[in-house]
Amino acid sequence: MYADLDGAAALARIATGFDWTWTLEDVPRFCAITGWKIVIRDKLGIEFATDFDVRRPQANLFTDKGMAPELAAAGEEIENISITVADLTAASHSSTEAEVVECCGLVGQRLITELGPPRRRVYETDQKLIWDLSKVSIRLYPVTNAVILGFVNPAFQEWIEKQAELDDIAPVKAGGAFHVQC
Repeated sequence: MYADLDGAAALARIATGFDWTWTLEDVPRFCAITGWKIVIRDKLGIEFATDFDVRRPQANLFTDKGMAPELAAAGEEIENISITVADLTAASHSSTEAEVVECCGLVGQRLITELGPPRRRVYETDQKLIWDLSKVSIRLYPVTNAVILGFVNPAFQEWIEKQAELDDIAPVKAGGAFHVQC
């Protein structure tokens, strides 16, 4: 696997200083700063070509599909942006889970140097670092054969957390009795 540590650090700095409105008006301003090019634009969002030094230099912006009413109420259209900051060195190579986690750790250490310690670390089935800042929530997490740097609209992040809380306390019927999931 190969990670663009310098690119990830520079992009994190850009994200923390960017004047986010979380509307599609952010796209041309963000592209002007990052040098990204729009490859595909459709009703689900936008795919960008990035300048990251990885095999698949791409980013995806996801627009609100009506799931989080708070976004529409605030006039915000963007849920999040996901950027590939590390991936396979060659198409023929398939990385192991350990390689992906190790690579994510290297990017994470670099981002901690840039952003300070994350507000939280989530270790469920994978490793995820989250920095909640006033205008952007920054996430770093591994996926199959890649490491993703994500910029999340704070209103969308709040909605995600509320949904997770509702899921955690929702009664579940098991064997004729009701149980609360923990």
